[in-house]
Amino acid sequence: MSVGTFSLVLHSHLPYYRKAGMWPFGEENLYEAMAETYLPLLVALEDLVEEGVSPKLTIGITPVLAEQLADEHLKVGFEKYVADIIERIEKDVHRYSAEGEREAAQWRSAEMRSEQLAAAIADWEQANAGDKPDVLSEAGDVLAALDALDRDFHRNIVDRPAGQGAGRPDASAPSASDSGLPPGGNPEKVPQGARGVTESSPLSSFGVGAGASAIAGQPSHPVDCEVTVAGLAQAVAETEARAGAAETQGELGRVVLTPATPPTLDDIPEVPLTVPEQPDPRAELSKWYLDWYRQRLSDFQERFGRDLLAAFRRLQEQGAIEIITCAATHGFSPLFSRDSTLNAQYSVAVQTHERHFGRRPTGVWLPECAYRPGYEDARDYRPPVEQFLHAQGLKYFFTDAHAVVGGKTSGYRRHIGLYGNIEFLEMPERPLSGLDTFHGYWLPEHPVAFYARNERAGWQVWSADMGYPGDPWYREFHKRDGNSGMSYWRITGSHCELHDKDFYNPQMALQRIHEHSDHYVSLIHDMLKGYQDANGEPGHVVVPFDTELFGHWWFEGIEWIKQVVRKMAQGSGIRRVTIGELHTDAPPTHAFQLPESSWGAGGHYHVWMNPEVEWMWPIIHRCERRMEELVRMYPEPPSSLIARGLAQAARELLLLEGSDWPFLVTTGQARTYAIDRFNEHVERFDALADGLMTGAVSAETLESCEGIDNLFPDIDYRLFADRQEAAGRTR
Repeated sequence: MSVGTFSLVLHSHLPYYRKAGMWPFGEENLYEAMAETYLPLLVALEDLVEEGVSPKLTIGITPVLAEQLADEHLKVGFEKYVADIIERIEKDVHRYSAEGEREAAQWRSAEMRSEQLAAAIADWEQANAGDKPDVLSEAGDVLAALDALDRDFHRNIVDRPAGQGAGRPDASAPSASDSGLPPGGNPEKVPQGARGVTESSPLSSFGVGAGASAIAGQPSHPVDCEVTVAGLAQAVAETEARAGAAETQGELGRVVLTPATPPTLDDIPEVPLTVPEQPDPRAELSKWYLDWYRQRLSDFQERFGRDLLAAFRRLQEQGAIEIITCAATHGFSPLFSRDSTLNAQYSVAVQTHERHFGRRPTGVWLPECAYRPGYEDARDYRPPVEQFLHAQGLKYFFTDAHAVVGGKTSGYRRHIGLYGNIEFLEMPERPLSGLDTFHGYWLPEHPVAFYARNERAGWQVWSADMGYPGDPWYREFHKRDGNSGMSYWRITGSHCELHDKDFYNPQMALQRIHEHSDHYVSLIHDMLKGYQDANGEPGHVVVPFDTELFGHWWFEGIEWIKQVVRKMAQGSGIRRVTIGELHTDAPPTHAFQLPESSWGAGGHYHVWMNPEVEWMWPIIHRCERRMEELVRMYPEPPSSLIARGLAQAARELLLLEGSDWPFLVTTGQARTYAIDRFNEHVERFDALADGLMTGAVSAETLESCEGIDNLFPDIDYRLFADRQEAAGRTR
């Protein structure tokens, strides 16, 4: 017996990133979502269908996201992105292996020796900074003394004329001159007055030749002193020691005096290698990730043929899911000043949806769940948002619980993912309506229904304190490996600092998914049974989420969805339906006027209209009016160039109207990027409008804009025709 029905609604949306940067904001944001969310989700849904389980999810895909998923430039970019990740992980596999650890230890050892060498050189330079001139001067003095000694030796002994003592010795026999000593081998004293050293000098055998005094930088002059040979040898030895450069070169006994030299790496002892005793957990994690990303690339190229939209379309045609749409560029509907903008946003949305998925949608996701009832100002009547939905055949949308139930707004959504930086503002408490979220409701003016989020069912996922994504065993999103950028850590604890995180364990995370999916199925069953027991009729639980929460922010989230769907199908008593099926089989029976509201912080418009971003809205409103003027000027384009310019101006207007830009500024996560993107689209729009209004469209400017912002190829600029209603008109 069924206890009631359940609908899981996923809202898939990203800003327009094509050719607008790469990282940390730009195309890589799309590629991350494709790899971690959209591809795994498609795999999970197809796996369930193959098991005989129809998932019955309601999946919103915004037109601006659909256009990007279908774009060839972005498909190629995604393939390069995943290939790059695989290459980085392959390096991690080696880096954290036993061999890689040894190489790292060797590198650390070499680095330590290099640091020690640098310190030794610095010490040497400091120690020798003031000593070098003195050492060289002393060495020069000694060499000059040697020079004078040799000259005196030649004059008084070797070259003495015959008859005045022993002359030049016979070349056939050893002589005192060959031994380097005075005649008779007496080393007592060497006479003064020597003036030169020749190759035949007794000192030449020690490598001190005629150029010695020039090398020392000293003039040749008599030495006015008496030097013993023993004293000379001692002086040379002392000078060499002070210079720190005594070395033997060439033949034995040849002494060369050189300046002191700095230490080299050979002077630094080896540093023992330190290899961890236990293997690094990243050794196995990197292999696990390598398989995971290789599978994602294979899924994209082979399983889905590089066409994710076609895969979603097949699932819808099988009845496994329902695909709904959204405003063309996720524009914040209540704050536009012109009805022409609302008409264009939802008309382009339906046309784009039909082009990609082969049928017109019946459901729509209001951007940020932002609703505005009709009202009159001093001059105009502003119709309620549902008037534009009804005109496009859209039958239902979604809102947050507080808009139906009343009381205080819930704040759980602010804790997760992109919403973590939003300041939570309490909306003034409204009287309780007495209504609940177990049923849908009609709006009073037009036959359009809305379904509200079940707060308890949503809170179990979104809550920072009690929600599943914060479990200590799940993967930590914010800590990345410094080399590859991979997430190798787990949450560990709600107050755990990043540097204290433990390593991720996929097996333990999978066990927690089993436990959490069991808990969630029991929770939904008990809620529905409790409602049925209390009211005597079945109720319905709707839980809408941002799709990117699953897989991207909460890595294990896709597997959690898969297990929840499977377990609900196994005799839980919970009947899963898409919202379209619910709306057809059990349409609302009551009407309720929804107040101004959103699912943002505080439940109102603050995130998109506050002091940080209020400057954007006058610019948006000016561009809205300017586009209406272009339509008035050109009811029919006179040339193909003008037609292209008008279509591109319409694209740029839709892009500058996206709710992403004020949202990213308010959250502070991409403030500069969002402001730059907003201004770029405004500049392109104004440049095109200037040329169109003067009849001088720049082909170069137009081609540049078309090359970047090429979405909505069949857009009709006349959708922006003025359609404002005057206040007081009978409607």
